[in-house]
Amino acid sequence: MAISQVRVNFNGQWCTLAYNSETQRYEGHITPTASSHGQSGGYYGLTVEASNDSGAVSTVDSSISKALRLVVKEVTEPEITLVSPPQGYLTTNAPSIVFTVTDEAGGSGVDLATLSVFLDGNPALYSTEPIANGYRVTCALSGLDDGPHTITAAVSDHDGNQADLSLFYTVDTTPPMIQIMSPNAHRIIDDDAVLISGTALDATAPPVTVHIFRDGEDLGEISLSASGAFLKVVPLAVGVNEITITAADGAGLVSTEIFRIYRMVTDRMQADVDELAELLAKVSLTGAELHRLANTHFRGAYDFTDLNRVTAAMEYLNELLTAEGNQIGYVPIYPEEGRTTWLEDDTFVKHMAAEYLSNVERLRDAIPADVPKTPADMGDMHYEEANDIEKILVGIDAVHQYLETSQWYAGEIYCSEV
Repeated sequence: MAISQVRVNFNGQWCTLAYNSETQRYEGHITPTASSHGQSGGYYGLTVEASNDSGAVSTVDSSISKALRLVVKEVTEPEITLVSPPQGYLTTNAPSIVFTVTDEAGGSGVDLATLSVFLDGNPALYSTEPIANGYRVTCALSGLDDGPHTITAAVSDHDGNQADLSLFYTVDTTPPMIQIMSPNAHRIIDDDAVLISGTALDATAPPVTVHIFRDGEDLGEISLSASGAFLKVVPLAVGVNEITITAADGAGLVSTEIFRIYRMVTDRMQADVDELAELLAKVSLTGAELHRLANTHFRGAYDFTDLNRVTAAMEYLNELLTAEGNQIGYVPIYPEEGRTTWLEDDTFVKHMAAEYLSNVERLRDAIPADVPKTPADMGDMHYEEANDIEKILVGIDAVHQYLETSQWYAGEIYCSEV
């Protein structure tokens, strides 16, 4: 009797084999679609069935013959995918590094026993949670020093294919250092601009980006030298100018320095008075003249803007001179109460003027300075007297700066400082 058919059952599907006269074997092709790791015993059990032309059938399977145990191994490595945070700068020294380890569908699966995580070459602790086709890994770190760090991870699937991951971070928890060199302590001035200079440095996350703002207006990015030095001439409006300097490093950390520059008016002239008088004497004004009258600070008049500017400067001086640790020894005699803000429609009466000038005089007496005398009163005040009020404050602030920055020994200034 002759064999009529030989077939093999693989994973529930029958495949009929063809006889090869050259090899004298029955042959066929089957295509596994998944690793056999997940099968019972780790293999696919084959069943071979042979039939003859009389209809007799003979069967043998993997339980009888180990040759029918088909082991299928995959050749694709697992995937390690970073979730967070992205590589680069970290602004905390206790970050949580999260990544996933997965194997393809139908693969042998991630062998969690092979997972290793290292921080700067040393084993790091981690936790895992199951996800589709693998695990989510969280490596909670703490106490990292500022500077570069490397995270490495490796894992294999159950068929021995390995995947690796290397992550590079720089920890930066310290914002840039800003040091203002100029202006030093002289903040009440009568110039129309001030030179601001200093340095901005960050050792961990360069480069540093510096911006200077005046009253909230960004004056643009300031270029730095190789040593981090910067300088900028900042135009000043008459009055109180709030200067803000920001320095941002590569990690996004920002340092901020804020101070005020009080620009005073000490150069009024008779022409200023004449100009205002000419405008006010006109019966009708052009649109341009009306706009100028409404929007221009007239140096020929002494109005609420002057009162506010001088009062703000006096308050600054009083706070400066009475600050704890001030070596000048100024006694706080400036009134704690009094009008500090004036509006255009406010009435400035005689006793207010007397208090206003008294405050100027008290500050003038605090430090010996070569400054003008305080006006006796404000009735029919001359433009030069208006200049003198503000010269007094500019001069006091200049002398205070000099005394604060001078070297002292036994109560005397060093000869080199005179």
